[in-house]
Amino acid sequence: MINPRNMTGPLAVTPANTDWVTHVLPTGRIVSPVGTVSGTPNFATDIVPYGYRLAVLANGATKAETISIFDAKSLRKMGILAAYKKTPPEFGSRGVPALTMSRQNFFQGLATGPNGVLYAAGGDSNDIAAFTLKNNKPALLRRYPLLWQPFPKDQYPYGYQGHHIHQPRLFYPDAIAVGPAGKHLYVTGMLSNSLARMDLKTGQTEYLNVGPYPFAVTFADGGKRLVVSLWGGNAVAVVDPHAMKLLRTVRVGPPTGPGNTQAGVHPTALAAVPHGPNVFVALANVDRIAEVDTATLQVKGYINDSPYPHAPPAAIPMV
Repeated sequence: MINPRNMTGPLAVTPANTDWVTHVLPTGRIVSPVGTVSGTPNFATDIVPYGYRLAVLANGATKAETISIFDAKSLRKMGILAAYKKTPPEFGSRGVPALTMSRQNFFQGLATGPNGVLYAAGGDSNDIAAFTLKNNKPALLRRYPLLWQPFPKDQYPYGYQGHHIHQPRLFYPDAIAVGPAGKHLYVTGMLSNSLARMDLKTGQTEYLNVGPYPFAVTFADGGKRLVVSLWGGNAVAVVDPHAMKLLRTVRVGPPTGPGNTQAGVHPTALAAVPHGPNVFVALANVDRIAEVDTATLQVKGYINDSPYPHAPPAAIPMV
């Protein structure tokens, strides 16, 4: 009998094994998948289409942070990238093509670009790592370094919060968006309140202060606007990506400041409406979703994501 807690390959869900893959969420909702499921390393945080494949990033409480490559149709694992802070030990990949890296971190951002390139946010390693597949084996193409950027002293968190004693301050790349022409990467830096625009050919990088703890980033309105959710700012930043200019910070929660001690609404995931200027923003701390019009720079309305009427916040919409 297959143990679904230790799945090493795809499993077709049938009436006989549905209970193995059915779970009750803290909100009381039941998640019961259909079709095919496959195991990933601990704490998967992001997934992106990668040609006819899927790339899944996992950075849980394990020695290695990984990116697993799956066949999109069968969910068969086709390759794996394993990143270690120090020298990697011998890595058991169970016969799957593997790439191990030292002094590398994967945080939570993935993006795919032209020519079959996969980009991963480096978090603690303060870079963007670019990968490709050579003869179906993962290979490192390039690492793009990033630099910490100072921010105004009156802007939350009012000081660097990296807590790295006697260590360099980090930009801490978090989320990635590939520019419409495929020439630039736009990267949020959680610990420097900044957005970076990186030229993929030269590596030249420009920086823009966008506000507290930038979390996710997406394009809107046919690439005319770039939206950044500000996890620590109860707002989203709307940016002109071509001029690298902040157009406006649009509040989706109460104003923040030294006099406001309440927990924020925590804007996190973003989803742009195709062929239009509107973007949906998940407000993880209050179980709501805001709709922002990036053309008028106004909030259009909110959607309640509570699991039942008058429920206290607990659903935590984040993706």
